[in-house]
Amino acid sequence: MRRKVIVVLVTTLVVALVATGTVLFVQHRAEAERVAAAAAEERAAEKERREAIAAAQAAHEECVTATADYLAAVQDIDAVVSVGVNYEDYSDLVRDAAISQRRLGDVSARCAGGVVEPLDEALGEYTDASTKWDDCIFDDTFSCDVDDLDLSSGWLLAGASLMTAEEFVDGAGGDTA
Repeated sequence: MRRKVIVVLVTTLVVALVATGTVLFVQHRAEAERVAAAAAEERAAEKERREAIAAAQAAHEECVTATADYLAAVQDIDAVVSVGVNYEDYSDLVRDAAISQRRLGDVSARCAGGVVEPLDEALGEYTDASTKWDDCIFDDTFSCDVDDLDLSSGWLLAGASLMTAEEFVDGAGGDTA
């Protein structure tokens, strides 16, 4: 009888140990699967983030390329107003920038907001100054003195807008997603 009790106890103990081992194995396996799934999700998120950054950088480069002539034309105006320019040269530069503006194709909304709109604002200021200068030169009433004409406030506003566009082009517009 004592043998039967020992056999039953040993059998119960073996069954309990096997059951405990099986439960621990299943729990370990489930935890390993959760960890693997979390790592896979993290890798997928990182890949998606890198792709978004690459797409943003490609769009930025496309924007810079598309607006290069327009930007250069407005920069040309800014360069001469800081050192002095005559009416004829100034008018030609404003005309050239306006032509570059009209030749600009479709650009993304981000590009439009980052580069094109500030360049349009700058060109608008330069155009307004050109109109004032033109009106003064061809004033039939002789009430305007070209020598006293001050266009610097418009040129300063234009320069600030141009700086905004340049900062975007240089990367301050945010190339990361």
